[in-house]
Parts: sequence; C-alpha cells; structure tokens
Amino acid sequence: MVGSRDARVPAELWDEAFRFLPRKDLLSLHKVSRPFHRISRPLLFRNLIFHPYAVDYDANELPRTVMLPGEAQLKRALRRLQFWASDSVAPFVQNCTLSPWNPSSDDAGEYTSCHDGQDVLAVFFKHLERFVNLKTLAFFYVEFYKTQFLAVLALPNLRSLQLEGCSFPESFPFSATSKLASLSLSYLLDPKGYHTGTFGLDMLLAALDTHNLNNLTVRRDAIANALFETLETGAICFPNLHTLRVAVSARTELKAFLRFPATRTLHFEQYGQGTFPRAGSTDAVLFPLLQSYRGPPELLAFLHPASTPAQLELQVASTPLLLNISQSFVKAARVTSLKLTIHCLQYFVLRPLLAQFTGLVDFVMTQRKYSKLDDNDFCCTSQNLFEELAAGSPFAPGIQSISIEWRLRDHCEYDKTVAAIQHAQASLTSAHPDLDYLALLASQCRYSWRREAGGHMVGGRMKAY
Repeated sequence: MVGSRDARVPAELWDEAFRFLPRKDLLSLHKVSRPFHRISRPLLFRNLIFHPYAVDYDANELPRTVMLPGEAQLKRALRRLQFWASDSVAPFVQNCTLSPWNPSSDDAGEYTSCHDGQDVLAVFFKHLERFVNLKTLAFFYVEFYKTQFLAVLALPNLRSLQLEGCSFPESFPFSATSKLASLSLSYLLDPKGYHTGTFGLDMLLAALDTHNLNNLTVRRDAIANALFETLETGAICFPNLHTLRVAVSARTELKAFLRFPATRTLHFEQYGQGTFPRAGSTDAVLFPLLQSYRGPPELLAFLHPASTPAQLELQVASTPLLLNISQSFVKAARVTSLKLTIHCLQYFVLRPLLAQFTGLVDFVMTQRKYSKLDDNDFCCTSQNLFEELAAGSPFAPGIQSISIEWRLRDHCEYDKTVAAIQHAQASLTSAHPDLDYLALLASQCRYSWRREAGGHMVGGRMKAY
C-alpha cells in the first residue's frame, strides 16, 4: 500500500481503544510488542485493591473481629504491595481501595484474630506517598490515627475519598487541608465499634476545602444529623457543591440545606413516611439550580422559583398528597423524566397527576407495597390500572418510554389481566407515534414492546410468571 510506512496509528488512539478492554486482554497485549507494552502498562496498573486483613462482615456481634492471614499469605500480600509501590508501577496507580477480605467458611481457619491490624496498615500508609497520581481512594474498616490521616491529606492529586466503617479513635490537632472534589461517608464507627458513631466528622470537615468540594454523599442519618447541626450554626457552607446524596430524618431542618446553594443533583437516602425534614421557622426557598431530585415529594413545595428539575424520582405513600403537591408545582411542565415508587396507588389519581407533566419523555412507575393509609382508602389492582390506561393515554404527546411494574400479587384473574395489558398497549402505541419502549408488568406476566430506530415496530412479547 502506498504510504503504508507512514500510516501508523497514534499512541493516543491505541490508548483510547485499550481502555475498554478487560484485564486479561490487556495482559495478552502487554506481551505482543514494545509499543503495546508501553501503552497497556498504565492501564494494567491503574487500579490497586489491597486486602490487609480479614473481617467477618456477616457476623452479628459488634465490633467485628479483625483477623490476619497465615504468615506465608501475609508475606505474599506485603510483597505484592511493595511491587505496586515501586518506582516503575506507583506513578500509574490512579484508584486505590483498601478493604478487609471477607473469608469464606472454607478458608476462615487460615486467619487468626488480632487486635486491630495496625501493623499491616502501617506498611500501607508508609508506601502511600509513592502513589503521587492517586485520584480516588476508598477505605473500609480502617482506624485513622494522626499519621495515617495526614498521609491521606498529603496526596497531591487526590480528588475523591470514600470512608465506610472507619473510625477515629482519638482527636488530634492538624493544619493540613485537602483539595477533595468528592467525599462519601457511609458510616463511622464509634469507639465500641457500632455504626452510630460521628466521632471524627469534625476533623473531616476541618480538612476540607469546602469551596472545592462538588460531590458529597452521607448515607447514615447519625452522621447526617451531626453534619446538619454543624451547618445550622452557619460556620460551614458548600458554595460549589453540585451533587448531594444525604440521609434525612425527622430531626433534619430544611434551613440546613441553605448551605448548598449550587446543588444540581439532590438524592435523599434512607427516608420513609414521616421522615421528611422539618420546615421549622424558615420560609426560605431552596436549590435554585436543581436539575435532578430523588426523595419525598414534600420538598417540591420548597424549591426556588428559578429551579428547573428535569428529572424527578419520588417515593410516594399517598397519591392524593402527590397530586396536591404536583398541582402547586409550577415547574411540572419542565420535567422530562419521572420515576414513581408508590405504596398505595389510587388509579383515578394517575390521570390528573400526569396531566401536570406536559413535557414528559420518560416515565417509570413501580407499585411495591399494598398498604392502605386508613380504612376508607382504596387501592386499585393491576387490572384496574391497565384498564384505565386502555381507556385512553394519560401521558404527554411526546412520551418516548413507559415502564409500569406492579410487583404485588393482587389475585386478579390471569386472562383478564393479560387482556387489560394488551388493550393498554394498543391504546398507548396508537396514541404516541414517538413511543420507543413500553413495558407493562403485573404479578402474573410481563409485556414488553420496542420500536426499532428506523421506525419499524418490533412485535410485543408476553411472558407469564
């Protein structure tokens, strides 16, 4: 071929292609040629996972016992760590996870109980400074003393830190700060090893450059409550935080969320009926830049007029309550994606509810619990719901994807439920020429339908359970 000597693929393109290969293929290409060896090497050593000791995650007793492997296995683990920390490998490491091994019943006998595994952890933290390009770091069941904590803060390129089941046995002074962009806290252990601890949260907050943080996850309400109590004093603000995933409880006051003015994605974790944050005495409006929200629908009443959430994921115990809130939610027409998890569906509420969402493109609804709010409450069956859809589409004209799952056994007759689903499919597909996907699931069967990219319809398929 003319010019074939110059038709070389740039290394950057090879690197782009190699990134999507599984590790076993990278190992094979690593041996093919020197150029492939050079390109694949950074990808092979990008992710380090180190198991310094074992913890029985399934044990009911707390605190969980830390166990060390046998001498030979421990030496292999430390030699492996030394290899990763070598000059030829350490600069390639970008992501690191330090977590205890969960031994199976077959190899549990190879482990012996120890105090806390600090000797093994000391070796890891001694090498930590060598991983100068480390960007993400995750710790599970690690005790942080001053030396270890400062070693983490000293990493120059660290941007994401995750702590789960970790603890700070003692308080200590320090002046270092970190340029973290993302922090995730599942739970902190108290001095006795229980999951309700908040000790160390003040040191974590002191180590943060809150102006730099744009992603915060707090999945346990004990830590979240301590965080909100700190925020209510006005001492800390997160002016550039874009994503907030946080546990809420009845103790939480809405005014604490004023400390997150730039939040675009808000997910409430571990909430349930009766746990919506208290409005308190505040009349402030929240989240002027909000684009995506998951949580109880009550928050919609407190959103800033400038917010335009396009994605809503709501857990609903009362569909009349949701209808009342949505009718006063002036930005409902801006919502393009709506996901509902409903405990007690009243099918006659669905049509006026969806009438508020005139710009809807994607809709998902799941009925998970069959619980009446009171003796006068009426919950529909799957047959009622699909017959309502068959009577006429309640969706916006531009809807493209519909998924409705009824996961409860409601003792409806199979033949009548199937007929209702088929009539609903005919009604929805004829009413919406742009509909690309439809899934209707009852406890006895599932019907799925999809339109190909060229506009041709793919035949629907009914599957019985």
